[in-house]
Amino acid sequence: MAKGKSVAFFEAGSWYHRLKLLQNDGTTKYTKKGGFQTKQEAEVSNEKCEAEYQKAYRAYHAAKSSDMTLDDYLRYWMEQIYSVRIEGTTLRVAYYVLYDLLLPNMNQGIKLRYVNAEYLDELLAVVSKTCGSAGNKSRELLNIALKGSGCAWLYPKESRPGHKAL
Repeated sequence: MAKGKSVAFFEAGSWYHRLKLLQNDGTTKYTKKGGFQTKQEAEVSNEKCEAEYQKAYRAYHAAKSSDMTLDDYLRYWMEQIYSVRIEGTTLRVAYYVLYDLLLPNMNQGIKLRYVNAEYLDELLAVVSKTCGSAGNKSRELLNIALKGSGCAWLYPKESRPGHKAL
């Protein structure tokens, strides 16, 4: 939401907010939810509904990730997950690395399930020619993004979450 702009609106004697509903086919249906006594109640409800929608959206796409392409996953991860918790210079660098370094140099059709360490090494080799820090920043961003993707096979067994050494 833009600063100073409310998600709530007054209509037919009560306060409402827009509502996004995730359909079974992954599309989003837009509607409104109302009956709130105050603008603040509608805004609180909107925050709760938006959080529920985002959770359902992530769960849906995680379940469908075998059909997701690497570039679609990275765009989704950046816009829906990473950018929500990062700000300032760190976010600007992440956007630059993803949109100006990685995406233009990757195979746009490769499925996430087919990504392997060799493919990523080749991608990083190409990207690293851009400037001195491009390879390292790209590696860092891919590491953060892919550790949460369910692609545990990309990482040595010892570095996987939940792995216990014998």
